[in-house]
Amino acid sequence: MDIDSETKVYRFVNFFDLYKLVTNKKLRMSKLSIMEDKNEGLGRILESQESDLFLRVHCIESEEIKKYHNGIIHNTYVSCWTKEADMVAMWSLYSVDKTGIRIRTSAKKLLSALERFFTAHHWSEYDELSNKNQFLADRYDVCQVKYVDFYGLRDEIRRKYQNFDKLAREKSSLNSFYFEDENGYKQDYEKLQRHKIIQIEGWALKDRAYQHEQEIRGLLFCGIRSNRTIEEYSEDPLKSLVHWADAEVLPNFIYLDIEDDFIEEICFDPRCPNYKIEVYMDILKNYLKNYSISIVKSRAFGYALEESFASDIDGYPRE
Repeated sequence: MDIDSETKVYRFVNFFDLYKLVTNKKLRMSKLSIMEDKNEGLGRILESQESDLFLRVHCIESEEIKKYHNGIIHNTYVSCWTKEADMVAMWSLYSVDKTGIRIRTSAKKLLSALERFFTAHHWSEYDELSNKNQFLADRYDVCQVKYVDFYGLRDEIRRKYQNFDKLAREKSSLNSFYFEDENGYKQDYEKLQRHKIIQIEGWALKDRAYQHEQEIRGLLFCGIRSNRTIEEYSEDPLKSLVHWADAEVLPNFIYLDIEDDFIEEICFDPRCPNYKIEVYMDILKNYLKNYSISIVKSRAFGYALEESFASDIDGYPRE
């Protein structure tokens, strides 16, 4: 996790999602393949293109890139949150009918929910893995999204390797042992790999067109049982027992169990009529009475002068 565990994170939901959260205590995560942004997961492709030769060979040709991307989006689940509590853009996007609800938790609690799901679905929890489509969790994380220009990153990576290729050709023309020399190609290639254009994991990269979201995302990487045996895994743990599933094998949604104190705060759309809020609260009151959840009011769309802005000449507020 690359953010402070105590960071407060917010999610905009509809009433039905909130009702399911408080009654079933289940947090829904969505597969990348059903997200509106078709470039989800592209950061991982670019990260691989900049990586070592083993990964680069899978991300050079267009068809291989599409195949790799398809594997990413059909095996990765996300739960999207934000650091920004009162951005008008977020209320406008996720509360079109003015009845949306903002909930708050912490990055630590989101990570804990992911950890519990991961532990319960890790391959080591299953005695028999005869089902080739056995759903397995492979990795989890909570990260802060960085917004980038994917085309610009692509071009930087291309220039990086074009320049390296040019350098290697020039040096090899002057030294016939350049590729065999320990201080030749190998040293230059290691230097190349130390200089990273992408400084964070590709999972955290998103198109800058979405930067208004200031997203914090929970990530869960899943798959199915590979054909490898436990003995083979013991000999080479770097080769995982979890294998990417083909499209449509894994469900579009998964649900994480959350603790009673997961939701810390509820905020209704400030434009929502009071009579609707009263109905919502009436439906929820029996479920909320045992929880310590704050009900707050947002200042988004508000009129600042409804609060006291008047002051005396010496700066002290006036009634």
